[in-house]
Amino acid sequence: MPTLEELLTAYKVWLQDDQDRSELTVKAYLADIQLFMTWYAPKAGAAADLLQVTPTHIKNYRKYLTDEQHKKATSVNRRLAALRTFFKWAAMADYIGRSPVNGLKPLRQQATAPRWLEPIAEEKLQQALEQRFQTVSVDTAPTSAVQRSVRDVALTLLMWKAGLRVSEIVALDVNDVKIQSGQRGVVQVRLGKGRKFRSVPLNSTAITMLKAWLKLRPAEGAALFLSRSNIRLTTRAVQQIVEQIGREAAALVKVRSAEAREVIAILSALTPHVLRHTCAKRLLDAGAQLTEVAAILGHEDLNMTRRYTQPGEADLQRAVDRT
Repeated sequence: MPTLEELLTAYKVWLQDDQDRSELTVKAYLADIQLFMTWYAPKAGAAADLLQVTPTHIKNYRKYLTDEQHKKATSVNRRLAALRTFFKWAAMADYIGRSPVNGLKPLRQQATAPRWLEPIAEEKLQQALEQRFQTVSVDTAPTSAVQRSVRDVALTLLMWKAGLRVSEIVALDVNDVKIQSGQRGVVQVRLGKGRKFRSVPLNSTAITMLKAWLKLRPAEGAALFLSRSNIRLTTRAVQQIVEQIGREAAALVKVRSAEAREVIAILSALTPHVLRHTCAKRLLDAGAQLTEVAAILGHEDLNMTRRYTQPGEADLQRAVDRT
């Protein structure tokens, strides 16, 4: 029988070559299987063989995640989906006769709205970005600190105003930016989720900042966004940039009410996902059609986009206040 390492290596090759899954997806699937093994191995002892897992093991694991780990339904379902895909492959490869996950239903969950920034938080974010851009002077040679500030504002706007994923930001090359004028421009996303290509239109604010960055960007390499070492930014680096900008925006909020404290809390924990969600929410609020927003975000399933029509907590509070 193959060892766990041999199994996961073969499974990884199948995900990459046969299923054409992205590097991030493959990494997430393998991590979820390792988490399952961390739970399963002490219970199976020396006989801890992934191919000997039974439906009872899977059900007990689900119970462990919900009752002991208190994981949300989305997290539990994601873990189970990773196991379902693995055992599907194991059955196709004739390692097992039947998947132990067959027939196991995902946990039901109430449809909730993604987390986005409310207008007052967006206002403070805009102020923080403007403060960074004010450091740019046309009369003096830009310092490396000024270059980084312009870069950070530009990549933040691509998530906030164009809805790009953080993985799409780091994959962009200079040649992916197509600017025709101060009002018209697009970025071509070549490595979207599922390796799908799409062309995303830009608003004038994003165009202005991209043009400023392209003027200041060191003329090295193909990557659009570069680190201090002039190499392509990593996903973690972009997340840290967004976190820092969020803290700068939070510092601009005056603590006068519970609402202000909530604004500070969400800005202090700002993420690329929240920026992308905010873009989708504002597009729909402005009257864009679901199909238009789905095309901009790169969603194949309209149900993914429809989540943004769900009322958020602030929407519900406003509804109650009106009574």
